[in-house]
Amino acid sequence: MRLLFPSHPLHSQQPDDSYLEEFTAFRQVGVSCSVVDIDALGNGLCDVRPAIGAGEPVLYRGWMLAPERYRQLTQLIEGTGGRPVTSFENYLRCHHLPGWYEACRPFTAETRFFSDDDELLHKVSCLSWERFFVKDFVKSNSTGQGSIARSPEEVVEIVSQIRSHRGGIEGGVALRRVEDYDEASE
Repeated sequence: MRLLFPSHPLHSQQPDDSYLEEFTAFRQVGVSCSVVDIDALGNGLCDVRPAIGAGEPVLYRGWMLAPERYRQLTQLIEGTGGRPVTSFENYLRCHHLPGWYEACRPFTAETRFFSDDDELLHKVSCLSWERFFVKDFVKSNSTGQGSIARSPEEVVEIVSQIRSHRGGIEGGVALRRVEDYDEASE
């Protein structure tokens, strides 16, 4: 098996600084590791260093990728003769909240999924929740007012902030009912 890490933005044959310690540790125990310029995926000039061997299983260990970027990564791996350990379909199933929600429903907060459209305010108004944890299918809002809304209007404001700060909404809008968890646990 080969582990594939994102490359450093200025030194394409080295791993990104955030993954350097892991990369080094894996190599020290004999695990094959390579780097790839994630930003160059899809432009036809991207390669993996060192190269992937024919038939070699490849596990990506890096930043979360938007679906199209991950599809490009799996195509690159397959184009070099490797086999992605995580298929595009499985990545999407685990990356987007609706893909894993049903399997975890008994263990997680009640969640509803919506399109990012003009009807969002009306649809959210139909829920009788006191508080909403607002996110897209991947990430929550880490800027502005945060991710907790106390009204449908605040939900729409937070979605707007996510769109503005991240450049869009990935997948759709996920609203999770805020629960009071035991603070002494995870």
